[in-house]
Amino acid sequence: MIPISNQSSARWSGWVCVALSLLALTISGAVVLLFVYLQRDMVRHALPLFPSIVAFAAAGANAWMLLRCPQRPVLPKLLTLLVLILNMNLGLECLFSYVFFKNEIG
Repeated sequence: MIPISNQSSARWSGWVCVALSLLALTISGAVVLLFVYLQRDMVRHALPLFPSIVAFAAAGANAWMLLRCPQRPVLPKLLTLLVLILNMNLGLECLFSYVFFKNEIG
């Protein structure tokens, strides 16, 4: 009988998870800033739905990185959680902008 090992999958470093989370935040932030720049003449920025979808997809990637990040050391796990919170905030802000100001999208 062959013992089943949990070590067959490669363990990710905590700092790799932080780097990939920051990459997802950078991409979603760039997409949101692009849409804000395209509508710079408006008083209220009524963003379309696409930046919200991108931000929530990046938040999903951040949540996956938080789950993949090892529990020890604690600092990378906390930084990944912080990036997840920032990306969720960005997604919610875009979604609220779309919901409350969608009548102003020209």
